[in-house]
Amino acid sequence: MIQGIREEAVIKILENGVRLSLKLQTSHIASMYFETWLDKKKNSFTDPVAPNTDADCWLDQVKQMKPRDLRNYIDLITLSCILLAAKVNEQNPAQPSINDVLRLVRNKFEFEDFIEMERYLITECLNWKLNITTPYHFSDCIQGMGCLFWTDFDCSIRDNFREREPRTDQGAKVLQYRMVLFLIQFRKYINYFVEQSLINGLWGHYPQDVIAIASIIIARFEMINI
Repeated sequence: MIQGIREEAVIKILENGVRLSLKLQTSHIASMYFETWLDKKKNSFTDPVAPNTDADCWLDQVKQMKPRDLRNYIDLITLSCILLAAKVNEQNPAQPSINDVLRLVRNKFEFEDFIEMERYLITECLNWKLNITTPYHFSDCIQGMGCLFWTDFDCSIRDNFREREPRTDQGAKVLQYRMVLFLIQFRKYINYFVEQSLINGLWGHYPQDVIAIASIIIARFEMINI
């Protein structure tokens, strides 16, 4: 049950982050906020924000929700995490407002719902510790230092990559373009494995730099063996 909620929430955060034109890093911060909220809730008593049930604890309360009520409940929390993360990580023109989010979800919540949920996240879950380091911060930094090299590849792969284009100025430009695409794909692999670790609940069990390095190692293996 917990894993299902986490997976649905992370996917919602990533998708809504794209819809709101936010940085990927912002979505990862929002996911960390959600994970902090989930850690607090999964062993707690009932949540007054959730639909009314006769359950004695939060998990039983969630299990008794109708699917539509559960989706709306998760939507309110994930969108509040996004709003909060955007305030921390985005420049002012790029920060979505509550009204922007209300338009995104066609006004299925009240303005005050987000105000109250943000307050709860800040004071009760995060304890005002809004500056969170995610694996994305580490992976981005490590990629900037270089972590994929020609010497990693088999000689035949290197030669094939270089000799496809004639040794002219135009050929050099095409080769440079192909290298950029290659590195973009490498970054996509890294981000994919970082996000999979989040979906599977690993961010709360391992140091963030360890997850970043592990994601890079797996991505290197995948790129070298393409």
